[in-house]
Amino acid sequence: MITAKDCKNMKTNFFEKTKMLGGISLASAILMAPLVALAIGLVTEPIVVKNVLRGGEFQKTLNIINTQKENVTVTLAGEGDVADWVKFYRTGDLKNAIQEATIATSGKIDLIARFIIPKDTPNGTYKGLVSVTQKPKERKASSGQSVSIGQRVERKVTITVSDKEIIAVKGSIIPIKYDLIKNEPLKIRVLYDNQSNVSVTPQVQLKIKKDGQVVYSAIFPYPETESAVKPLATQEIPSLEIPTSGLADGKYLAEIVITQGQQKLFEKSFQFSVGLFNLANISTTKNGFWGTGFIMNWFIIGGAIALILIVVIIKLLKGNLKNNGKLV
Repeated sequence: MITAKDCKNMKTNFFEKTKMLGGISLASAILMAPLVALAIGLVTEPIVVKNVLRGGEFQKTLNIINTQKENVTVTLAGEGDVADWVKFYRTGDLKNAIQEATIATSGKIDLIARFIIPKDTPNGTYKGLVSVTQKPKERKASSGQSVSIGQRVERKVTITVSDKEIIAVKGSIIPIKYDLIKNEPLKIRVLYDNQSNVSVTPQVQLKIKKDGQVVYSAIFPYPETESAVKPLATQEIPSLEIPTSGLADGKYLAEIVITQGQQKLFEKSFQFSVGLFNLANISTTKNGFWGTGFIMNWFIIGGAIALILIVVIIKLLKGNLKNNGKLV
């Protein structure tokens, strides 16, 4: 028979056990908190690509960060409509696909997600994601039991497949130097940003003008040693090198037009000079006192005068010291 005292004891035990379970839950949360904070990170901005040709391809970079104080191994996968379209590669190696990668302690890694659209894919919009999953590791809980802890981060993907070819290329034209000495070649960096849904091999049309007149003209085809610029990729080709030995000293305007076949992609222009800052050729014998070496001549004369004045002042000071009997 259960007495009132027994009921009171049962109630007390119930609340004590409840408090104990609550304490365990809280302790577990506290213990687990660092495990959640120390994790893998991924830029989760959605991958949205429009007007991709069937049979075409594009690449996206995955920046993965490991904030844990130990090496972490992650597995890579595509899911949804794009599951069979995507493969993963290490940067600089598009021949050997990978399914997992190891990230060093508190380190980061850049991997390439390469999407190839099957040639028989109907026009339409396709959705899926790429996932990065940390391989579970067993850890000891406070109860002594083993607990497997892992993490998964995702990046959504939306691809619109089309049969319409679109060519759109931007880029940068960057002279390595704007002021050249006599006979120094003009070197130009060329970078392409291909926003097309096809690969491109642009050519460069260059004109150099002086006082509105064309003094040099050339066409530079896309280098045979370079692979084509793939869709949604950026690529720099070897620098162009233009001789200036036939150009007189002075200021010039370079006009550059980038084309793909008969289509103009973009154009740039910049000014540069030849021989105006050629200190190696500044001399009084070649140019005379009033020639291009005029300023340099005055620097030389001014320096000589300053040196003479310093010598005279030192001698005067020595003479004063001797007269005052302070110099032995």
